[in-house]
Amino acid sequence: VQRGLTADNIVWAFTDATGITNFWAPLTWLSIIIDYELYGMNAGGYHVTNLIIHIANSLLVLLVFYKMTGALWKSLFMAAMFALHPQHVESVAWITERKDVLSAFFWLLTMLSYAFYIKNPRIHLYIVTILCFVMGLMSKPMLVTLPFVLLLLDYWPLKRIQISNLSETTLIIYRHFIEKLPFFFLIIIISVAAFITQDKGDALPSITRISPLLRIENVAISYIKYLWKTICPFDLYVPYLFPRSIPLWSVIGSLIVIASVSIFAVKNVKRFPWFIIGWLWYLGTMVPVIGFVVIADQAMADRYTYIPHIGIFIIFAWSIPALLVQLPNRKAFLIIAATCSITMQSVIAANQVRYWKDSRSLFEHTTNIADSNYLAYNNLGLAYQRDGEIQKAIQSFQRSVQLNPMYFSAYNNLGVVEESIGNAQQAINLYKIAIRLKPEFKEPYINLAFILLHTGEIGQSIEYGEKAVLLDPTFTPAYIILGDAYKKSGYLQKSIQMYQKALQLDNRSDQAHSRIGDAYLKGHRIEDALFHFRTAVRINPSDMNYQRNLMKVIAVQAEIDKQITLTALELKQHPFSPDMHNKLGLLFKQKGKTEKAIIQFKKALSIRPDFTPALFNLVKTYIDNDNRTEIEPYLQKILDSHPGDSDYSYNIACLYAKLNDKMEAVKWLSRSIDDGYNNQVLMQTDTDLENIRGTDEFNDILKKMYLK
Repeated sequence: VQRGLTADNIVWAFTDATGITNFWAPLTWLSIIIDYELYGMNAGGYHVTNLIIHIANSLLVLLVFYKMTGALWKSLFMAAMFALHPQHVESVAWITERKDVLSAFFWLLTMLSYAFYIKNPRIHLYIVTILCFVMGLMSKPMLVTLPFVLLLLDYWPLKRIQISNLSETTLIIYRHFIEKLPFFFLIIIISVAAFITQDKGDALPSITRISPLLRIENVAISYIKYLWKTICPFDLYVPYLFPRSIPLWSVIGSLIVIASVSIFAVKNVKRFPWFIIGWLWYLGTMVPVIGFVVIADQAMADRYTYIPHIGIFIIFAWSIPALLVQLPNRKAFLIIAATCSITMQSVIAANQVRYWKDSRSLFEHTTNIADSNYLAYNNLGLAYQRDGEIQKAIQSFQRSVQLNPMYFSAYNNLGVVEESIGNAQQAINLYKIAIRLKPEFKEPYINLAFILLHTGEIGQSIEYGEKAVLLDPTFTPAYIILGDAYKKSGYLQKSIQMYQKALQLDNRSDQAHSRIGDAYLKGHRIEDALFHFRTAVRINPSDMNYQRNLMKVIAVQAEIDKQITLTALELKQHPFSPDMHNKLGLLFKQKGKTEKAIIQFKKALSIRPDFTPALFNLVKTYIDNDNRTEIEPYLQKILDSHPGDSDYSYNIACLYAKLNDKMEAVKWLSRSIDDGYNNQVLMQTDTDLENIRGTDEFNDILKKMYLK
């Protein structure tokens, strides 16, 4: 999102973003990206956008039902209930529930354009209706039930379907169904795609963990619970966890209520047509989220009522006046009752909004109401951790694992907190428990890699980092940790490769820019180091370490520029000095001016063709820039000029190692030992040998040196 509204990001919203939301919602992503362009990281702006869309939706409810029914006050009551119902707080106050408000916006626009099409059946209005529907599907797949709702609206209030004898009614319904075939083709495609992406994203624990019988039982009681919370919206919280068991009496009671209301609706289909439409609207639009398929262990969620509530509000708005038709002063009573109801909803909603101030407030509220909610305790622990209240965080995570000993994420989070207060071994044990409970959970692998790196277990750190990459090749932190581990073990070039992979995945990672800058500085690539340190500071200007690193590399660059100036002045006095040209070439190479460095090395060799330092530096420069075709003649000159010299044999081994010619590198390294080379410390740390270090042959050479 923070990359802004670019062509690549538009493509990302339509493709790879699915892996984050677990369903296709490109318009939702694009709306959030546009918000970033408008507001940056100012959270208030995103809330304003959600609120604006919600207000628009409330006005559309008024407009749509007034257009279809002509009943202004009933439509106004519906719109007010929709705007202010406390269960809708979650959809509006939670920024990333943009998909709820945005998809509802296009849902209502589809209904409005459909109403215009019915009044004036022109092809362009039908196309507009289809387009609004597609835009809704691109915001959230919840719109899969909309074509069925349009069929309901054909009966009431549009009165396109008249109930007479069975055959005629069936024929009329069939015709209207055929009219909506394009809608149904679209929902089949979206439904299949939604299931595949959610299953791929591991958002569906239902099939293996939650029995089909328990899910069906939960469906029955959830319909009644949602109804109850619609009428009495108290004790709302997030998340409502899936129950481990459900009493049989509550299931039977719920089924009786559903059946009774359904029978009443069918029996009074002609007398109260709005009742069956509102009831079927509620039952039908709840189907995608009612719990047949369980998403992330949630039995219910207040946000799921955003569209289904409209069906209940239809029943309220039309049934209550119809039931009180004989009441004296009926109009005054209805106005007072509606005002009281809306005022009550407003007060409760205002109170509910307070809990959404921050994560701490939200999950403290949840744990106060539902003390057995392990997920809320885990999330509360994360909030305490961010606030620096470590003991409270530990207690919350411990409560989470006490409530659900199989909850892997809480073990991982508890490990992070224990690590932060110096309990390294305790943290390692907790990370390993998290991995044992869920081997495909990537976070504890990278946490283990980090802690093992800083306790000196570099080999194990690399092992766990590589496992994290295998689990998720797009896991940026894993590449950063691997880069740190390789750098610490002397594999500078390999560490740079890891940081480069991290930056390919996330070019705005200040950590990756800072780390690769440090690696380039160690490798004397000053210009590259300067670029990445500057980028890290630009991304995160408040980090003082980045500022210090930048100042350090600027000072190094200034010193190199000074040396270049002085060396150039000396060259004017000694233009035929190969040593001066070689020195100037090395300075240019440090600055990253490869072409200028090569020119100076070649000038040194033009003066003295057997000048070994320039030969070595020229070959190294070609190798560093992956230009291997130029090096053979220069390498042969080195071989011919210093036979039997252990230092040169060692350096030739380094050149072959950088060429990844392991056999030749080992051969020349062994020869250097035979010639008397004995710098074991350099051999074990030299970055030029990183391609062969750790091999059996290299270890044999170390033993050979030791025995000698």
